[in-house]
Amino acid sequence: GECGKSFSLSSVLVQHQKIHLGERPCKCFKCGKSFCHRSSLISHQKTHSEEQPYECPKCGKGNGFKHNSTLTVHRCTHTRERPYECGECGKGFYQSSALTSHKWTHLKISILIGHHGIHTGAKPYECLECGKSFSCNSHLIQHQNIHTGQCPYECGECAKGCSQSSHLRAHQHIHTG
Repeated sequence: GECGKSFSLSSVLVQHQKIHLGERPCKCFKCGKSFCHRSSLISHQKTHSEEQPYECPKCGKGNGFKHNSTLTVHRCTHTRERPYECGECGKGFYQSSALTSHKWTHLKISILIGHHGIHTGAKPYECLECGKSFSCNSHLIQHQNIHTGQCPYECGECAKGCSQSSHLRAHQHIHTG
């Protein structure tokens, strides 16, 4: 198949193939939105109804939720549980989407520090293996491939692996002349 998935039941395969074919035979009568699967349509239709079948046991009636996933996130507000933790600073979040947004703050700061280093000459990122310093963390990470032996940059002509993108560019000149 297109994606390599296999199914024991042909009916499940037919349902799955609708994703690849772009078929969306299950249409919402309220808004016209279409879905591949009937179960997705049924879940979607709850957004139109006033029905809120998922209730929080802490808040009681009047605080129902249309989706179980929304209730799960809501429950964290009572328990103070923050299951999604940032590996960079340890800050916790109720939702994975909030963690993803938060991670951008670290990336932006890292890029800014690296860019600022170009103007000041600062090189705060030091290789623990050899002591060489870099203005950008991404340059340090790329440099560390030399020590680990990793060669993530591969030549499209001969499949030679290089530890750094600059080494690959230099190598590719043997093919172009």
